[in-house]
Amino acid sequence: MNRLRNFVKNVAVTHFSIKLFLVYAVSVIVFKGINLSFPLYLLLLVMGWGISLAAYPCRKNRFYQRTVLAFVVANVLGFITAQYENLAMFVENISFSIPARGLLMVFAAEFICVMVQLQRHGDAVTDDEQPELFEEHRYDLQRVKGLLASTPIFGIDSSWGNGKSFVVDYLVKEPDIQAVYFVIKIEALAYQFE
Repeated sequence: MNRLRNFVKNVAVTHFSIKLFLVYAVSVIVFKGINLSFPLYLLLLVMGWGISLAAYPCRKNRFYQRTVLAFVVANVLGFITAQYENLAMFVENISFSIPARGLLMVFAAEFICVMVQLQRHGDAVTDDEQPELFEEHRYDLQRVKGLLASTPIFGIDSSWGNGKSFVVDYLVKEPDIQAVYFVIKIEALAYQFE
């Protein structure tokens, strides 16, 4: 039983399509429990997605925005399923008031903006994508380079949020490191060790 639970947990965490289905299913359950008008739902969705776009622009957060886009689509489908049973019933019963039309245009504009930005920036990694190295981490970077030159293995120990991953990400992108080492990055927290 424990193995089955771990398997389900790992699948749910790692597979994107299952995450989308879970967003859809939770959306259906939530929207079945509350009676929310389409204009109000659209207003909340447009505001939330707009704030997300402003805070995390596509140019630097493509993966995040792709994920949010997919979750928005799953959430909209969940709302339609819960409130109208299917898309045909939604189209027949929806009456677009002036505010709802405006919100729908803003939603469409956000959708188009994200699609264009994702297409324009593609998957290429640019130099400006990585933020500037903090001054206090410059010393850490040089120290790690020195340790790497003098020993085949070492560990970095520090409290959460102190910049360990940040420094290591900079280290592996250094041309002199890439010329000498083949870097394998393992996300230890993504695995379940038992």
